[in-house]
Amino acid sequence: MKKSRKSRQPSPTYRKKITAWYQDKKPILLFAAKFLGLVTFFSLLSLLPAYHRLQGFEAEWSARLAHYFLSIFPGGASTVSGGALYRGSEAILEVKLNCSALHYCWMLASAVLAYPAPWFYRLAGIIFGSLILLAANILRIVCLFLLGCYYPDWFPDVHEHYWPVVSLLLIVLVMGTWVIGTQTLLCQKK
Repeated sequence: MKKSRKSRQPSPTYRKKITAWYQDKKPILLFAAKFLGLVTFFSLLSLLPAYHRLQGFEAEWSARLAHYFLSIFPGGASTVSGGALYRGSEAILEVKLNCSALHYCWMLASAVLAYPAPWFYRLAGIIFGSLILLAANILRIVCLFLLGCYYPDWFPDVHEHYWPVVSLLLIVLVMGTWVIGTQTLLCQKK
């Protein structure tokens, strides 16, 4: 005779603990799932040729705006050609597609869209947050140009290590400010 194996079922108290844990973490888990889904979606969009054209357009205009701000100060960029900033005849900085702030804007948009808020607030958060990130990218280009002119040894470390961290922290700061502002406005309406 075979003994029937009893399948091990979680005890009712264990099941209650799991259910309570899930109910407690449900908003965070939903936000994380939506955020990761949107980041994946935007990453797939970034493979399209239209995205590369938009990225090239944004990179070139960022270089032009950086050139404009540099021309205000003595010793700034003398010319801009395409996405390259020159000092005299020497190319100091070339703004490439990877220098675009669009991927930071996509990350912010993913977080804002994943957050449970009215659509008007989400749209405002994406627009104003993206403008802040695009302006910060122009500041980054200006700083990198000046580093390339006056402290070229520092350029690689600042470009590859410090500015990406600053950009990510700025995304968190913009997102946090938007969440606090949105929650404040929603609480005032109640």
